[in-house]
Amino acid sequence: IPNLLRSRLQSNEAAAIGNLKTLVGAQTAFAAANGGYTDTWADLNDAEPPFLDIELGAGVVQGYTYDLNAAGVPTPEGFNTNFTCLAEPGDATTGVRVFWVDAGGVIRLDGEDGTVI
Repeated sequence: IPNLLRSRLQSNEAAAIGNLKTLVGAQTAFAAANGGYTDTWADLNDAEPPFLDIELGAGVVQGYTYDLNAAGVPTPEGFNTNFTCLAEPGDATTGVRVFWVDAGGVIRLDGEDGTVI
């Protein structure tokens, strides 16, 4: 059983990293089309066609919750020059590492040392 739980935990963490990579791609496409990054999931999911094909802002996704925030300065179009997204595990059985990403696209572990994945 411990090996099974560890495998599930590692799978959830790998999925969180993959979801953050997908988000960076969606935000990059959104910024190219709109002149800046968004801090709302609806802007990414409800566009035609949608920039993001997974609903990361709807609670827990594969054991992780995602918090999208504005960063940088507002653009004339009303968007932002940067964004951040924090991926946190729902509890200790779904993951133990917290990840974050910004417009630079480098996924990092949350912590004082800012370790790069």
